[in-house]
Amino acid sequence: MSIVETNPDAVIGGVDTHADVHVAAAINHVGGVLGVEAFATTRTGYRQLVSWLRSYGELTLVGVEGTGSYPCRRHHRRSRSTQPPNPASKGQVRSG
Repeated sequence: MSIVETNPDAVIGGVDTHADVHVAAAINHVGGVLGVEAFATTRTGYRQLVSWLRSYGELTLVGVEGTGSYPCRRHHRRSRSTQPPNPASKGQVRSG
């Protein structure tokens, strides 16, 4: 079982990025939609988005779509990556 399945207070967030607003959805531990809201693509908007998600319970996971586009890029670069490092891009993989 995952952390989400065993924690009824768990909240999962999903964010769809756009040029002027980011649309967020809060989902409960069994996949039910708790709410959907739009937030400005500003520092204040980002803070409001996170606070809104946390208002539903223990924020355990957030997925962001489209982080390579629109204003979310700047915020994403300051965030911890969820992608595993690519050793080839750092010269750590040797051939032969």
